[in-house]
Amino acid sequence: MSEGRITTRKLQWAFWFVGLVFLLSMQAAYAAQRNFAQRFLLNAAGDITIASNINVHCNIAQATDANTNCANARSGTGNFTNNNHTMVNVDVDANAATFNSSSAFLNLPTGASVAFAGLYWAADSGAATRNRVLWTTPANAVYSTVTAAVIDDSAAAGTATTYQAFADVTALVSSAGAGTYTVANIAATVNATNVYAGWSLVVVYRLASDPTRNMVVYDGYRRVAGAANVDITLTGFTTPPFGTVTSKLGVIAYDGDRGQTEGAAGLQFGTSTAALSPVFNGLNPQTDIFNSSITSLNAQVATRNPLYLNTLGYDADILSPNTQLPNGATSALVRVSSSGETIDLGVVTLATNIFVPNIKDSFTKSVTDVNGGFVVPG
Repeated sequence: MSEGRITTRKLQWAFWFVGLVFLLSMQAAYAAQRNFAQRFLLNAAGDITIASNINVHCNIAQATDANTNCANARSGTGNFTNNNHTMVNVDVDANAATFNSSSAFLNLPTGASVAFAGLYWAADSGAATRNRVLWTTPANAVYSTVTAAVIDDSAAAGTATTYQAFADVTALVSSAGAGTYTVANIAATVNATNVYAGWSLVVVYRLASDPTRNMVVYDGYRRVAGAANVDITLTGFTTPPFGTVTSKLGVIAYDGDRGQTEGAAGLQFGTSTAALSPVFNGLNPQTDIFNSSITSLNAQVATRNPLYLNTLGYDADILSPNTQLPNGATSALVRVSSSGETIDLGVVTLATNIFVPNIKDSFTKSVTDVNGGFVVPG
């Protein structure tokens, strides 16, 4: 073989190798599922609350949804899944500058101070604008832009446009306080079935009159389906040595369909894999915990516009574990699983009572100078 042919062949291999490296690097950049990591932790008197709503829903005027089907879906009485409905933007603000919008009331007790506030939004869209939304706060009725610090997507074949975005808005929420927040222009696919869009404002607050709690926010992006469980270990606390331990568990997840079960128990909680117990209540059944609902401690969160009881693919719930942590526990495990449908898990929160020794008030202190006279410093 001539030297010219050898050189040409080497160049061809070089171009092929460079192209392969480029494609692999692009694939790695796009494969953006992210393991859960601690976003915020605080040991203090206080609690965690979540304000949420959806920005797409079924179209009640759509002929294919037969009107009553969509009305039943909105009320949670039938036609439960977004697979069966053509989804359109929800737009409550009567503002021509927004193509979708929804609002929710952030409830903070009197005297509470905000320690952390994270805005999460999620949808199905590959648009370049998915890294930002508009919002108004109780302190400012004019829309301003919130830009994401982190964007995760599922990167599963055919569904890699599903994503979650996060922005730290602690300073803004601390200043604005309790009241109505509106989030608009979430990049989302519409006029299609099996899509969703929504947002959640996760707030950790201090309140002197509350019990001392370990309050933690974990986020990531993990697809849960088939035999694959997602386990999240929470540490950094010790529950009280006696008395009842009370915890509140928060979960935000996407594409859970009402009536499509996750299996025997989609959400479990305990101190270890051997001690896991299912978490459920009347509004979030054991086999269908991710049932397109926005609830808090077995009650519908009604302070939102629009108020659709079936969100068609968006879950934001605060639940009380059916089996609480034992006394003296130093860690907890949250497991999410689904054998019946696909769930995209985005946020997990935990607020649990902790043991804080009070040495100052536990002892009577006195001193005597054994040599007589007065005791002096040192």
